[in-house]
Amino acid sequence: MGGTIFFVASKVLGLLIRPETWLFLALLVALRRVARGDGASARRWLGGAALAVLALGAWPLGDLVLAPLEARYPPRPALARVDGIIVLSGAEEAELSRRWGMPEVNGASERLLAGLALARRFPE
Repeated sequence: MGGTIFFVASKVLGLLIRPETWLFLALLVALRRVARGDGASARRWLGGAALAVLALGAWPLGDLVLAPLEARYPPRPALARVDGIIVLSGAEEAELSRRWGMPEVNGASERLLAGLALARRFPE
């Protein structure tokens, strides 16, 4: 039972922190204001939502938020010894590979290349 509550709570909270959820709610509020005949308030809500869409589309806000988190961990930590290499990539496009008879990868292929570089660096 506890796992189910945590799962549901994580999905609800995940939905609430997404910017598009807040934009959708702002549009719903504006629609409700129009339905009640409060045009001035509806215009303010629509204007705010439009500005938010422009801000999210024009500026790399996600990059600004992620940059401090990514800066905490070095991309290539110094390794003295490696016991094994596990590559979690998700880069393989199995259906396309089967169709064309050759490996097909997507945008996550740099993980495979990093795994190959580590395998060359630590051949044992």
